[in-house]
Amino acid sequence: MKYHYVLLLLIPFIACRNEPLEKVVHDGDTYYNAASLYLEQGKADSAYLTFDLAKDIYLESGDSLGAALCLIQSAVTLNEQGDYFGSQESSLQALPYLNQRIKSHWQYLAMNYNILGNSTALLKDYPKALEFIDRAIHFSTDSATTLIYKNNKAASLFDSRQFEDALFLFQQIADQTAQGSVEYARALTNLAKTKWRVDPSYDASIDLKKGLHIRQTHDDYWGQNSSYTHLTEYYEPRDRATALSYAHQRYAIALQLHSADDQLNGLRKLIKLSPPSRVQTYFERYQTLQDSVQRMRASAKNQFAVIRYE
Repeated sequence: MKYHYVLLLLIPFIACRNEPLEKVVHDGDTYYNAASLYLEQGKADSAYLTFDLAKDIYLESGDSLGAALCLIQSAVTLNEQGDYFGSQESSLQALPYLNQRIKSHWQYLAMNYNILGNSTALLKDYPKALEFIDRAIHFSTDSATTLIYKNNKAASLFDSRQFEDALFLFQQIADQTAQGSVEYARALTNLAKTKWRVDPSYDASIDLKKGLHIRQTHDDYWGQNSSYTHLTEYYEPRDRATALSYAHQRYAIALQLHSADDQLNGLRKLIKLSPPSRVQTYFERYQTLQDSVQRMRASAKNQFAVIRYE
């Protein structure tokens, strides 16, 4: 789901807080930076544990903002690992350490409400997700991040089948985004898929292909994954052979990205669209991968739960 709801990477912000330069750097920063390095290395469990250690040190030294940033980054980490309830918990724990009356806290409040909204949307509680994302928009301090939050609001509206409202927001985002950029490709793709839901006679293929071309130009593989997904969906009831071709390309990109969820979704489409002679092969791959993902996800959730409650 990376291509649908957009998260902000929070790693650099610990060094960018609006605090006096003479502030002494304490051990909390050391642990925070170590946790950030673990994230870069793909060691989510080590990162989560180290953010928790950093949070405790920040609290001991009276640095509530540092503690909040650790909890927000923990929420992002859990969200990326598919532990949406755990992500919600970390985000909610961060709120008491952020002060709405202090303007320098607003960008962090916005980030926290954004991840809280995303986790809630992925749990399919769209009304509550929209409330949280509206708060993210309210506290956003710059136009670029505001567009990201509006994208996530539109995505929740789309997923809750409020297509007209989603279309209005996606159009706003496209109008305010530089053409030819990766961000424009995302906005154009979202706009096309939503127009098609509002008006089934609309030819979404033109803008979907334009978005794909921009993403190919920028080597945006996650974006290409999104484009191939929507092109498959668009052509499925219109041209089965073309839909199958895009499904193959989507599955190839998912393999390249090492994204198990996208591989599973790609295999579902290949099973549905392929000739009978190929279905068994794809079904066996699907079953094997699904079993592996379920085991790994359960193990990861248990591991994070042990760290939280031990």
